[in-house]
Amino acid sequence: MLHEWMAAAVSRRGILLLIVAIALVLGIPYLWTPSREASFSFSSGNLPGSGDSRVVRFYKCEVGNTGLMPLEGVDVVFSRAVMDCAVIKPYAKRFGITELTLEGRADGDTVVYSLGPVNPGVRIDIYFAAMFDSKTTPPGDNAVLKAVTAVNGTVREGDPAFTTFFRIIYRALLSLFA
Repeated sequence: MLHEWMAAAVSRRGILLLIVAIALVLGIPYLWTPSREASFSFSSGNLPGSGDSRVVRFYKCEVGNTGLMPLEGVDVVFSRAVMDCAVIKPYAKRFGITELTLEGRADGDTVVYSLGPVNPGVRIDIYFAAMFDSKTTPPGDNAVLKAVTAVNGTVREGDPAFTTFFRIIYRALLSLFA
């Protein structure tokens, strides 16, 4: 009986250590949830069917509150040069469904979009498309997205949905095996 209990405890600890190792290898703080944290991911790709002389590039920025407390304000800052080439003006959706009002303000060589207060667990997607001459290379993602800032929290790069999902899985496994 004692042998079975020891084997089960070792298995539980082994699984828990494996989960911790995976989280550490990923380099993302999944083991705890900060009070106030915003996570973001940014992706882009050429739209199929772009003409020979022009390239249309589609952009998506996902921002989410992955902390425990509301964020008073979140700003997303894009390159003004790219925004001037936009053929689909930036628009935002909460969880990819509910459309939000999105107003940009020019600030030097950037355009700032304020998302306002963001509650815990809320994710907001910003979409837009820009057209470029096919003879030039469209700017890289780092040249398009300049910054994501939170008024009263930290900001880190990483998929908000994946971050939240992994933290839930970690807590569930911790409660089962600890």
